[in-house]
Amino acid sequence: AHQGMLDGARAVSRSVRPAVSSFLASHPDHDLVIVGHSLGGGTAAVLGSLWMHTFPGLRVYVYGSPCVGPGDVLPASDDAGVVSVVDVGDPFSRLSLGHLA
Repeated sequence: AHQGMLDGARAVSRSVRPAVSSFLASHPDHDLVIVGHSLGGGTAAVLGSLWMHTFPGLRVYVYGSPCVGPGDVLPASDDAGVVSVVDVGDPFSRLSLGHLA
């Protein structure tokens, strides 16, 4: 995964995970949904992969996100609960450092 997205997801996780866990424990009828766009979408996808086993039923929706993974730091899953929407003509969603070299 892109190091910036991974660092961002880890920072968000450290700062809000306790509050999210507490809220969901006291509101079991609520589901957790994470949404992001562009670089925030990539970060949301990484956060979702980090939290998928902690929060069952988690869903992630990303729009115009750059490619994320596969990576050796992210858990692998056939059902990560991530829905990614990308405009077919958006070149940035397919960019990576490999494309720039």
